[in-house]
Amino acid sequence: MKPNKLKQLSCVLVSSLMLAGSITLTGCINNSGDDGDNSRAGNNSYYVKPIKLSVVNTEQTTFTKIIITDKQNKEILNQSFSCAPGATCPLDFNERLQAPITLKFYNQNKLITAYTIVDVAGNFGKIETSDVMLGTYVYRQLKAKDKLLAANLSSRLDTFFDCYCSPDKRPDNFEELGLYYKAMVVQGKQTDDQFYTKLLADLNAGKRLPGGPFSKRKKQQAELKSLALNRAQVQLKSANGSTCSQYTSGILTAFSALKLFPIPGFNGPFDFADRVVKGACDSFQGDVLNGLDEIKNKLNEMDAKLDAIGYQIQELADKMDHQNLSRNISEINNKIEEWSALRDSYYQILNGGHYKNFSEFLQKNGNVAGVMQKDGSAKIFLTSQLKSFNSFYNQINESNRLDSIRQSLVSLCGTAENIHEEVLSRRFQCNLIASDLIAKLTSTAQEEKIILNDISSAIMKDPGYQDILKDSSILPPVGTSWEKVDATVSQQQIDKLKVAQSTFASNGIPFIPYQGLSEELQKNIATIGCNYKDTDIPNITYWKAAVEPSKPWNTYISVICKNKNGQNEEKEVYSNYNYLQENDDSVKNVLGVVASNKSIINAKNEWVHHLGVKNNGTDKRNFSIGIELSVPDGKLLSFNSDTDHNFDDQIINSSIYNNPLRWLDDKGMLFTEGVIPNGGNLNYTVPMSYIYNGSTYIFMLKIQGEYYDQRYYRVRLGVVCTTSDCQQIDPVSGGTMIDHSQIKFNSGLNVRIDGGGKDVTGQRYLHIW
Repeated sequence: MKPNKLKQLSCVLVSSLMLAGSITLTGCINNSGDDGDNSRAGNNSYYVKPIKLSVVNTEQTTFTKIIITDKQNKEILNQSFSCAPGATCPLDFNERLQAPITLKFYNQNKLITAYTIVDVAGNFGKIETSDVMLGTYVYRQLKAKDKLLAANLSSRLDTFFDCYCSPDKRPDNFEELGLYYKAMVVQGKQTDDQFYTKLLADLNAGKRLPGGPFSKRKKQQAELKSLALNRAQVQLKSANGSTCSQYTSGILTAFSALKLFPIPGFNGPFDFADRVVKGACDSFQGDVLNGLDEIKNKLNEMDAKLDAIGYQIQELADKMDHQNLSRNISEINNKIEEWSALRDSYYQILNGGHYKNFSEFLQKNGNVAGVMQKDGSAKIFLTSQLKSFNSFYNQINESNRLDSIRQSLVSLCGTAENIHEEVLSRRFQCNLIASDLIAKLTSTAQEEKIILNDISSAIMKDPGYQDILKDSSILPPVGTSWEKVDATVSQQQIDKLKVAQSTFASNGIPFIPYQGLSEELQKNIATIGCNYKDTDIPNITYWKAAVEPSKPWNTYISVICKNKNGQNEEKEVYSNYNYLQENDDSVKNVLGVVASNKSIINAKNEWVHHLGVKNNGTDKRNFSIGIELSVPDGKLLSFNSDTDHNFDDQIINSSIYNNPLRWLDDKGMLFTEGVIPNGGNLNYTVPMSYIYNGSTYIFMLKIQGEYYDQRYYRVRLGVVCTTSDCQQIDPVSGGTMIDHSQIKFNSGLNVRIDGGGKDVTGQRYLHIW
């Protein structure tokens, strides 16, 4: 394909539309609606009209065969298809099908690439193969082959491609998947089956892609600027201007702020309108069809990505079920389809003779006079369809439809406490709708400008131009004369960009994911090893903000933190922080779990009443305690036996070893020994954690020693709560020693230490269930 300014416009429409595995998105339906129109392919209807395409082979391999499958993965075409690298090859077929359809291109029996078309009715002209399109196909195959992995696939791909980035330096798991498939399968390193078997195993194991055949594609991770969260708000407010380029900049500035919140699995999802918006002020000359083809290809990529993750904007709006949101979006989509029909009429007039622009078409068909003498599609276009060009945009916004959508989105996603669904998912959905509408509004405005500028230029160059001016059947769709079309269309384009910005890129939109959550808490979480990659953005993956009076613990955030084990190996830990109950923005990282500083202090100062060891005689202060595990899976239990900075103030004036608690693997025990300080008390707090239903919970094992009546000493053992979702349920002691110590979490997890009797030295048992 020839390079032109439209490359700037639509190089990448969607960088990535990924959902975190820890983020459950509602309203994700993998179908489009049935409107009874058999020229379209809804979820129950069939497309029955002939399809004429030109395939641009951008690969390094010749295509020899094509297989086309439909929505049900039914094979609807399997035939020879010869297309050399760099060539543009015609593809016509007339099959009854359900969209989306996938075109798979082979060399002999080896898959080279694939291309998905979601909107079959709107596709006439060139389709250009790409790594992104191949990646969407591979993504769907992974989901189909491992349905358990499907829910976490996007976040696992984030991890797998952690050290890689697409050639344009934008993180894009789809593009990277396509490149990886080429490196391994197309280049013959693996068979198709070997590729999926190995990749699925790596993804399930949480592995990262090492160096190798793909390493030549390795780039530095896309620059993620670590800006303070309030600076994002400043950026949003700067979205203003009075010229085309200023409005373009305003839209881009607003949605680029979302890139500051790289929630795992999202991976820069709001790049997808960038290139359309950036090129919205450009003028295009020469090969106009090439420009329209590029816009359509990038819109196809956007649709394919949405389809891969199981998203349809209309169905999402239906599920949100807010006032007239669904109806308004449906009516806008209908108007855009009407525009698409006008655009396709123009396209087919030029493509029928492979003309680059309307001037070339007129010159080879007797100019306007020659066209008017024939009862063909070009005459119908000039005398009838052209008049409708400038009306569809006004119809889109009739009855303030766009502002009504904006109000619905603000109501659904504005105030966090009013969102009863998961906040990050819901705001992602609202931003996705806003971004989709921006992409559609800017692309249609750009297409209109390209076409009308081309037509007006051609007509003014026509030798019979003066006669055309006298012909009332050929009137410009905008302005009072053909000479004013360009200026009028340019001003209208500014007006349309202004509407797009004021509606969907300002006044609270886009929705900042963490807006409404304490900025101090966010900052502190990011500084304790709970940040996303190397940024200062907190790694918060889930947020339940609505308050339930009967369940105050159900208002919380989920956080991923880094934690090092005894071998100094770093791992990620998933946990929840009940910020409403804790009411503390000062937090620490305890074994990878976010914990309130106040709760930690309370736990360290807590005294327990379960006797561990008792011995008469003031000269016998040495002690040793064995704690046998009674745990379903000991591998899920972790503890910190070092002089951790969170707890080092508790071992001052103590002769306890620096590693007082250690595993005795051959006995399945925890073991500690030490000496009670002469004339003093021992109070040692051992943080412990346990993984339960995918989340990590922390508690404290207390080892406390004291002299009693100056005649004997005793060592107390107990477990105490460290988080607000935990309750101490020890028996009432009445000031005496008790036979066990127990805590229980709201999730149902129980921890208990017992054994040995009340006043007798003996083996203790740690139970977790």
